[in-house]
Amino acid sequence: THNVMSKRKLTKLVELGLVDGWDDPRLLTLEGLRRRGYTETAINRFCHDLGVTKSERVCVPYSRLEYYIRNELGDVAPRRFAVIDPIKVVVTNHPGESSSPEIDVPNHPAHPEMGSRKLRFTPVVYIESSDFKREDVKGYFGMAPGKTVRLLYSFDVTCDSIVDDPKDPGGKPLEIRCSYNPDSFGQKPPKGTLHWVGSDAVKADEVRVYSSELFTTEEPGKAPVNGAVADGGAAPAALAAVDDEDQEDEDDEEGGGGAKSDWLTELNGASKEAYANALLEPALAAECRVPEKHFQLQRRGYFVSDRRLTAEGKLVLNMTVSLKESGFTKAVRK
Repeated sequence: THNVMSKRKLTKLVELGLVDGWDDPRLLTLEGLRRRGYTETAINRFCHDLGVTKSERVCVPYSRLEYYIRNELGDVAPRRFAVIDPIKVVVTNHPGESSSPEIDVPNHPAHPEMGSRKLRFTPVVYIESSDFKREDVKGYFGMAPGKTVRLLYSFDVTCDSIVDDPKDPGGKPLEIRCSYNPDSFGQKPPKGTLHWVGSDAVKADEVRVYSSELFTTEEPGKAPVNGAVADGGAAPAALAAVDDEDQEDEDDEEGGGGAKSDWLTELNGASKEAYANALLEPALAAECRVPEKHFQLQRRGYFVSDRRLTAEGKLVLNMTVSLKESGFTKAVRK
């Protein structure tokens, strides 16, 4: 669902520059799936369990494919910290850089045989911007002024003040000033627990987060639209490249039938988010120099080092799949 398999449609997406080539991780080509981090075994299990049907048209939820790779990586992918949209946090009562505690962090909490690595709790750390709010609200477990949270595997910190950007008061803070409780290590944490990186983190060239929905509709080109371009859809110049004859040929190739719409108007403009300021913990930065290495970025999802750009010496991670299935996904898989 939310994708296309037609060779003509895939070619059109590539030729119009609406995707990043035949190996774009959003495409259901073998090269695209591999670059996204899908393994041969996960794809084969998906195909085996799906079986064969005589039906001319079968719409398989993308979540079924996600289940197999998530299930495979759950036990084998080492856990790592990365902050893809960082906010600077200054720990005002830290004893100093030279006295930064080294914290032993498991590579996989459920598999102690996978060992551990060291993280340094430095005077400056970074958290996700989405883990901070200027006002605390009920049910929110992130950081807010006056609130105490736990830095995962580390200490409790309390937000004491905010340093705003003079050019954007009320926007993303320049930094957050916190104090930490040195006696909180190993104690029962507060409800909020955040992942983080220290000042020794390494800046990635890019971290890419992909949606499972390349199109906004389950079956692109089959749902009628009222002439408007879907949110984030393709530009009118690109749409002009698809004529009525192409549309009919493509419908015939994919099984046809049903009401038709201009499938390019349903392209999801938010299917890819690229983060150029992401920070990786030192162990992750060293390990993802190897192409096609899988990791779980804690509290984010499963990622893989880009097979093409990593070989060129760049630090680029592609998101393979999110961490948890939604209730809808579980219901569909049943």
